Amino acid sequence: MSTEAVVPMKICRRCLVPKDLAQFRPRVAGSELRHSWCLVCHAKCERERNARRRRGEVSGLARELMRAEDKDEAERICRVAVAGFGGAVGFARALWDCHQAAERGSPTAARILLALLRLKELAAPRRHDVSEMTNEELDERIERLHTKLMATAAADVAAGG
Repeated sequence: MSTEAVVPMKICRRCLVPKDLAQFRPRVAGSELRHSWCLVCHAKCERERNARRRRGEVSGLARELMRAEDKDEAERICRVAVAGFGGAVGFARALWDCHQAAERGSPTAARILLALLRLKELAAPRRHDVSEMTNEELDERIERLHTKLMATAAADVAAGG
């Protein structure tokens, strides 16, 4: 007759490995019923879920940035994002990580790239609409561009190029 105690075992439904019953979380505090996933699989699942949630946050910010009407709204969104991700570097890293983690060609990957392009577009200085310029303004603009072009050409000649 053996004096060894029988350790209750259970098979994890995720990894399919038999483990000691203590490796499974209780369904309800104080209950004998246990979850079907072991602690290791549950922790891994939670990490993956949190990563998806964080990607979702970044993706949501990217969606808001794409829809920003003007530079002020984009700045507001960026201020919130920078504060939420622990600074500009944290926000940039979150964008990069989300883009890297997204499936190639997925809506999330495209959304992040489009948001960055939209931010660039909103941050770029506005160019004058030449259709609204008077003839005198156009002549002055042409003269300035001509002077600039000639100075560049003279510098190239002086440099031997």
